[in-house]
Amino acid sequence: MKDIKIVCGSNWGDEGKGLMTDYFSQKPNSIVVCSNGGAQRGHTVTTPDRIRHVFHHFGSGTFNNASTYLSEDFIVNPIIFKQEYDELMKLGYVPNVYINQDCMLTTPFDMMANQIIEENRGKNKHGSCGLGIFETIKRYKAGITDVDNQIREYYLEQFERENIILTDEWSRIFFDNGIFEHFLDDWDFMNNHSLAISDNYFLNQFDNIVFEAAQGLLLDQNNTEYFPHLTPSNTGIKNPKRIIENVEWNEEINIETCYVSRTYLTRHGVGKFPSECNKRFINEYMFDKTNVPNPFQDTLRYGTLDLGELYSRCSNDIGNFGDKKSIAITHCNEYDWDNDKLIELFKDWNIYYSDGETHNDVNWEQERFVSFGNIEVKMTKKKELCRVKFMKTFEDYYNFEQKNIILNSIRVAVLYDDKHFKNIPFDIQVAGENGFRVKPYFSKGKFLIMYDYVVEAYKVTIPANAFPYHMNENGDFEICIPSAENK
Repeated sequence: MKDIKIVCGSNWGDEGKGLMTDYFSQKPNSIVVCSNGGAQRGHTVTTPDRIRHVFHHFGSGTFNNASTYLSEDFIVNPIIFKQEYDELMKLGYVPNVYINQDCMLTTPFDMMANQIIEENRGKNKHGSCGLGIFETIKRYKAGITDVDNQIREYYLEQFERENIILTDEWSRIFFDNGIFEHFLDDWDFMNNHSLAISDNYFLNQFDNIVFEAAQGLLLDQNNTEYFPHLTPSNTGIKNPKRIIENVEWNEEINIETCYVSRTYLTRHGVGKFPSECNKRFINEYMFDKTNVPNPFQDTLRYGTLDLGELYSRCSNDIGNFGDKKSIAITHCNEYDWDNDKLIELFKDWNIYYSDGETHNDVNWEQERFVSFGNIEVKMTKKKELCRVKFMKTFEDYYNFEQKNIILNSIRVAVLYDDKHFKNIPFDIQVAGENGFRVKPYFSKGKFLIMYDYVVEAYKVTIPANAFPYHMNENGDFEICIPSAENK
C-alpha cells in the first residue's frame, strides 16, 4: 500500500508546512509533489544536526533524500532553480527533480514587471513577493508563451496602458539583454538537471508521496472574503486531489491530509486581518528567522487564532476526501492555546504538536486505546509529566537506573523470606551509571528499593481491581490477565 500525505497551510502561510513535509518524507523511496505556487514559497527545514535551508523551488523533503516533483500547477523559475540547486549542492545534497512539461515558466521580464508595477502602486500595493507569479499567469492567459523578446514588448505595452514611466535605473535593467541571456543559460541548466514528465502515472514508482502545498487556506484565490489580497492559486486539497484521482494507481493508497497552523496567526503584506494585534501580545521575545522585513511585504504581522474558525475552514476544505484527517500545531513553545478545545473540535483527527524546528520535535497525538484482555482503557492524547513508582530487589548496593528521581520518595527495606519487609536506614553515594547509588546500613541480606521518578509519557488509567495480582519472589508485581487475546 502506498502512503500519500497532503500538507496544507491553514491560514495565511508561514505555518510550518516545510517542517511537516520534512517529517512525513523520512520514509525511504519518497517524493515531494509541489502542488501550487512557485518560487515565492519559503518553507524552512532545519535538520537535527542544525543544517537550515529555506526551500523555494525544491520539496522540503530534500534533506531526507526525497525526490521533488514540480507538478503542472507549479510555476517554474530557472533563475531561482539554479541559485537554489547550487546552495543545496554546497550543503552536500544533490536534488533529484521531475518537472511537468506543462508548467508555466517565469522569465526575468515577469519578475521585473511585477516589481515595477508594485512600486507604482505606492500605498495601495498588494503585498506581492516580487517574483512575477501573477504576471506570469496573466501573460500565459494573454497567449504570450514563447520565451523571447516578445515578452518584453508585451510588458512595455502594459506599462504604457497603465501610465507607468520607467525610472532611469529600471530602464537600464529592463533593456539589458545580458539578463535575458543569463536567464537562457539558467533555463538550460534546469532542463539538464531535471527530468521532464508528461504523465503523473510515474508517481507509482514511489512508496511514499507527500504533496506540499504553498501559502494557506485564507489566501486561496477563491476566498472572496479577503479579495483582492489573495494568491492566484488553489492552496488547499483541490490540486492534490485532482492529481490523485487522475492517476491509475498500481496498488492501494492510503491518504492522510494534514493542515498546519501555528498557535497564533501571521500574515505578510497588506490585507484584512481581523484578529491582528501587537507582536508583544503574542510573544515579544520570539524571532522569526525566515520572515524578515522586505520592501514588498514589509514586516510580518501577528494575530490571535480562533480554534473554531480553524476547524471550520479545514473541515470545509477536506470534506470527506481521503482516509485520515490531521491537524499539526506548531510553535507550541511561543504562545499558549486551549488544547482541551482543540482536542474536542478535532476529536476524530490525528493531532501533531511541535515546539521546535526539526522533525524530531514533532509529536503525533491520536486517540489511542490499550487492551488488557477484555479491558480496554484510553491513553492520553498528549504526553504528560507522570510520576512513576519503581520497586526492585537488590543485594549489597543499588545503582539508580532512572533519572528525575524524587529524592524524598526513596525508601529502602530489608526483605524477609516470608515476603514481609521493614524500612531501614541507607546512604546515597556518588557512583553508578547515572551518578548515584544506594547503600543500606545493613551489610548483608536481600533488600528492596522503592522510589518515584518523573517521566514524560502517555498515561493510561486502569480501573481498580481490574486484575488480580501478587508479588513474586523477585519483588515484582505479577498481573494476571484473564484472556490470552491481549494487545
